[in-house]
Amino acid sequence: MRKLASRLVKQRSFIPDVERNVKSVLKWLASLGLSKLQVQKVACRNPEILGHSLENLMQPVVQWLAKVGLGVDQIPKVIARFPALLGCSVEENLKPKALWLSKVGLSNDQ
Repeated sequence: MRKLASRLVKQRSFIPDVERNVKSVLKWLASLGLSKLQVQKVACRNPEILGHSLENLMQPVVQWLAKVGLGVDQIPKVIARFPALLGCSVEENLKPKALWLSKVGLSNDQ
């Protein structure tokens, strides 16, 4: 495994970009209000989010959560509990599910 990693580092110039993205995601999670322990748990439970785009995927999810009524103090709790949400497309996944839930009678309060 170490040989593979060192070979990739030698062959690929994108490694610094990956490292930079990981650091950006971790800082962003903390900026949402997640504690250091919560950030670590989120990263360990869903390591794929460390490679997701902040601008194109994760920030729109947080903006949508706020738009549907979650408060600034609630969003970090939701992310800590359901980190996989950060990998969902708002348009292709979250909005259709929210629409379906409202059609079957579930209100925002529930």
